[in-house]
Amino acid sequence: MSDNLLSLAGWYLLPNLVTGWAQSAFYAIWIRAGDPKPQPGTQVFVKHRKRINIIVVLAYLLYTIYEADFQLRMAGNFYQDLGVGLGIDERGLQSRFRRLTLLHHPDKVASDSNRSIAEAYYVHLKLCRDILVDPTKRFAYDRLGPEILAWQKSTTIPDYMTAGIRNLFYYYTGTAGVLTIIGFMGYIKQAAFWRFLALASLGVFELHCLMSPEFPRLLTKIVNPVLTLISLHPQFLPFQLLSLLRKLILTLFIAFSQIGPLLDSQSLYQSDR
Repeated sequence: MSDNLLSLAGWYLLPNLVTGWAQSAFYAIWIRAGDPKPQPGTQVFVKHRKRINIIVVLAYLLYTIYEADFQLRMAGNFYQDLGVGLGIDERGLQSRFRRLTLLHHPDKVASDSNRSIAEAYYVHLKLCRDILVDPTKRFAYDRLGPEILAWQKSTTIPDYMTAGIRNLFYYYTGTAGVLTIIGFMGYIKQAAFWRFLALASLGVFELHCLMSPEFPRLLTKIVNPVLTLISLHPQFLPFQLLSLLRKLILTLFIAFSQIGPLLDSQSLYQSDR
């Protein structure tokens, strides 16, 4: 939730600041020295500001999506840490771990200064192996991510699903509450119904992902095939896709709420006078 609040703060501070700087730079570059520049409040100035603001908001939208994806790629997952594919079986995991043991076991490190690093890395690899060879923990990890490591009392799939659904409830009620407060404050006025409908739809999709024995078709039929086809981007697990969708939907809410008024030239002109 704190990440969402920081994102909201960034959205309501940075685009306006960057728009002002960009408009000043635009006039400095394209208007010759000595020629009059459009003054604040004039129709030309407002028209330029509207167009620049739309470009800035769209650029910031693309940046936040890229940033969310970049963070997911940098964090990785247990499959990537072991260097195995998402569909690997227990036998393949054990074979891969034995090869990694030959390479990274702490006993093979001669320097005492590097031994602690090697030990920590080997413990992490062993943790990855232990999670993925356990069908219950693997099912939960694929859908809920590394947060399951903190749920020491969970031992069955229903245990993990109960904890996951509880976290979903906290997230979506908290997010809906924040959006409602922001709406009452007048920051997000456009398409309130569609905003909450989209949030509810994402919640239903996330619940489906948690409860389904298979990966969602959106992931297996569209997202992962496209990622492997057009780039070297690693394939997503369900919890990574859901994390990205959460970020994406909030970002779209805010971006469209800022672009909407800009498309009404009359209201923008009046607000800048």
